[in-house]
Amino acid sequence: MKRLSYLLIVILVGLQLAATLPVAACSGDFRKTEPQEHIDDADLVLVGTVIGSSSSDAYTAHYAIQVESYLKGSGPDAILITGYGYAGGDCRNYIAVGQRWIFRVDGDPKSDEVLQASYLQVYDSVQEASDENIALASTLTGQPPTPPYATPIWTLIKYWTYSPIFKVATLVGIPGLVLAIGLSIAMKRRHPTKKKNG
Repeated sequence: MKRLSYLLIVILVGLQLAATLPVAACSGDFRKTEPQEHIDDADLVLVGTVIGSSSSDAYTAHYAIQVESYLKGSGPDAILITGYGYAGGDCRNYIAVGQRWIFRVDGDPKSDEVLQASYLQVYDSVQEASDENIALASTLTGQPPTPPYATPIWTLIKYWTYSPIFKVATLVGIPGLVLAIGLSIAMKRRHPTKKKNG
């Protein structure tokens, strides 16, 4: 009887938890689109590699992108983009550090610190950066792949703080620095320098 009671309690608690969890189901637009529509819809089209992110939460993260070339518009060689997800039921693309994509983006890098992923429909803000896709995008925009201009050094320093290398260095380096300073102080107290007699 006790086992049955425990089983019922577990089932009821499980059902209660399931009822409170959000249901992830993409309800966006799945219509057939043409490549030209995607090009026309975005403010910028560029080829780049994800070099870091501001957060582990894909929904709120600003992703630092090292730009290889612009296929529509122009801008710096490093930009921030937001508007991605987990590619589950959220209708958004998932991107990760080290991935190279053709990015479709909204905004103006001259005035906007953070650009927005451009979606014409679901899961379509990025595209595989194959030679064929780059050539097609360039043909559709009428713009050859255009090199980016240099990002100001203060902006690059800020973007570098998003990199995994910086995050690891911070996690290891700051405690290590504190430990080294502590040991140095402790050693000086144990072995004070002797004053020379004149």
